[in-house]
Amino acid sequence: MITEAAIDYTPLEKIDRLPLNRRLKTLKERYLDTPIKLASERGTLYAASWRETEGEPIELRCAKAVKKVLEGVPVAIFDDELVVGSITKHFRGSYTQLNYDSGWVLELLENASKGKITMGGVNVIGELDENVERELRKNSAYFKGKTTRDIEEQVCRSLWGDWHYDVVDLRGQAPYHYAAPGYGITYYDKVFAKGLRGIIEEAQDNLDHAQERGITDPEKIWFWQSVILVSEGLINFARRYAEHARELAAGESDPSRRAELEDIAHACQNVPENPPASFHEAVQAVSFIELAKVLENGRIGDYCGRLDQCLCPYFKKDIEAGHITMEKAADLVGGLITLFGRREQCSQVLMREAVQTNKIANITLAGLTRDGQDACNELTHLFLHMVALLKYAEPHFTFTWHEGTPHWAMMKAIETNRITGAGHPQFINGDTTTQYFIKRGVPLEDARDHAYLGCSYAHPKNQGYHCKAISYINVALLLDLALHNGVGPMTGKKIGIETGDPRNFKTFDELFQALEKQIEYNLKRFIHHNHIAHYVELTTWRVPLHSTFASGCIENGHDIMMGGQLANPAEHAVWDVIDRGYIPAADSLTAIKKLVYDEKKLTMDELLAALDANFEGERGQEIRKMCLDAPKYGNDIDEADYMVRDVGKIIPLLLESERTPFGSRYSIIRQGLTWHYYGGKGVAALPNGRKAGEPLADASLSPTQGADTNGPTAVCNSALKADFSDARTAVLNQKFPLFLFNNPEFAEKLADFTEAFFRSGGLHIQYNLLDAETLRQAKKHPEQYKDLIVRVAGYSAYFVLLAPEVQDEIIARSEQTL
Repeated sequence: MITEAAIDYTPLEKIDRLPLNRRLKTLKERYLDTPIKLASERGTLYAASWRETEGEPIELRCAKAVKKVLEGVPVAIFDDELVVGSITKHFRGSYTQLNYDSGWVLELLENASKGKITMGGVNVIGELDENVERELRKNSAYFKGKTTRDIEEQVCRSLWGDWHYDVVDLRGQAPYHYAAPGYGITYYDKVFAKGLRGIIEEAQDNLDHAQERGITDPEKIWFWQSVILVSEGLINFARRYAEHARELAAGESDPSRRAELEDIAHACQNVPENPPASFHEAVQAVSFIELAKVLENGRIGDYCGRLDQCLCPYFKKDIEAGHITMEKAADLVGGLITLFGRREQCSQVLMREAVQTNKIANITLAGLTRDGQDACNELTHLFLHMVALLKYAEPHFTFTWHEGTPHWAMMKAIETNRITGAGHPQFINGDTTTQYFIKRGVPLEDARDHAYLGCSYAHPKNQGYHCKAISYINVALLLDLALHNGVGPMTGKKIGIETGDPRNFKTFDELFQALEKQIEYNLKRFIHHNHIAHYVELTTWRVPLHSTFASGCIENGHDIMMGGQLANPAEHAVWDVIDRGYIPAADSLTAIKKLVYDEKKLTMDELLAALDANFEGERGQEIRKMCLDAPKYGNDIDEADYMVRDVGKIIPLLLESERTPFGSRYSIIRQGLTWHYYGGKGVAALPNGRKAGEPLADASLSPTQGADTNGPTAVCNSALKADFSDARTAVLNQKFPLFLFNNPEFAEKLADFTEAFFRSGGLHIQYNLLDAETLRQAKKHPEQYKDLIVRVAGYSAYFVLLAPEVQDEIIARSEQTL
């Protein structure tokens, strides 16, 4: 039986009364008013180290490069900060990931205009000065031909020619993720218990006793040496912050700010070298560790795991001892959220349509303890409260629901959603997720103790890390190929196999089998491509710093890239297949089955002619209306919902016979981002009535925009029948107008609705609580709505920075009521 955690409601009531203070408000205003600046120091330092270490083992090369970066990048403390750790010397700045793939950086620079550069989304503009551009060009030129991406592309081009690029042109998405692997959730247990100094001693002990323990594998020796190198680098990084804080304090005339700077210096001097001695130090350690991971990997990945759990002991101890007030604790939590909120990333050109944001960061709240008790605590409440007050688009927060979730926690999460309006936090069914992991052999305690990264996908404690994703299989595009005998009509290029002219198919089953063949062909090619990339990475890439914090790596003597976190990588090494576009594909199949095969209102020739003409002309418009009027997923209609289920089972069945290079099974994640906008650009007109190039259905389980007309319960019933239980996540968006909260009972209704969906087996749901007219005004007058955030699909973004087509798509989503 699950028992609710012991909670004194007095602190919760005190938290509820906390306002947004001047400090955090000023930092937020500065964030909104400050342009992003591209910086070059990380790339310059990394390139310098790479030149110095040619010929050395890859473990040591990567470790020495990370150490050089940590000891050389500028440190910066800005006015009003209590928690420190800036990626660059700029208040809003970004580095590039040129050491993994330098080609896109050069392409980025070629597209720069008059000192302006596109960053993490099509409307996110950063600043680029001449000196930075010069350094980026020099360092990118040095890495050109040497990076993982360069080598992998050379191999695959020799096998398949331009096929890979033809897939990208059709928005089938690159069959290989364009970002470096080896990122994941940070677990702070070890570093909080012994500090980096203790971890260094552990690694040194392995080296000192290598002979007597019979260690002859040089990769283990190099790995332990790399742990020491990067740990010393991070300690020195923190010490440089401590010294900078002392220098600022010495010149500070305001006694209050001087005391704050002295506290910052004290915290930075102690952590993460030593275990944190206070809540302030624990929060500061989190900031440094996450920042160091970014500097190592070159990409934003603030996947901090269950912060309300790991930080709560320090919070409670200091509150109960009177060392800090609730106001000070709120300042620290708000300061950490603010730091994460302004960490920026410059994305590859290819990804700016698919990921229209500068960062994806995910913090997990609530859930169960390892022994199965409710984990909600006062810090859960405080995090939710500060999220509502600050209203940053990112980081986003995941509220892990379970059957014993206390009412107060659920209502605080709903209230946070109401205030932000943008799906903070998203709700995920922890009970369903736990059972998913148990079925895959994860021990019960680790399965319960899962956390979320990326948009919304879970990882169990101690059992897995994110190796790589075979990215974005576009099922809607593959149906397009099945309708055109393997050719993508938007480019006329053949990227599939010949499955026959649909005009000659006598039955619907023949068409469905053609789709299955297109999916199988592309899936197997994507897997092969990904395996090639993995073996390239074994010679070019390590993440020693992240491995330092991953459980098992030091004990096993291997980097996480080598499966070091796991005693048996064949069981739990996490490789994901991301497949999207199911709803438009299934709705299209439902329409074809009904109109062509069952009711024979159309011939296949008539339908294909209308599709190829993009429904133009009088007859085309008539046919489009017939397609739009066909049954649609999201309305609790069996024939439409079960079609989604049937299409959604194709890839899981194919993956049963596939294994990763580690020998583990693949997992499936069906998340969000703005992939529906990106993926739609390569898909011609579809039999669901959608026109060529238009966005596909958002998220992965969301109905086509405006097609769900029977209310939110019907949508949830459809989602349950679709049965995406083979996936680790399946994102579902719902939209309610904010005025519904004028009824005091609506918050309770929304909480009950969410819990009813989860009790029926639903996995994920998130809410936009905004009215369409506000969004229309924001599109018309963006300067007045720069702080407006919306839930896109698995993450939140500033509405005015999204592409106009994505803005229109969000406006067009059905507004529900309860």
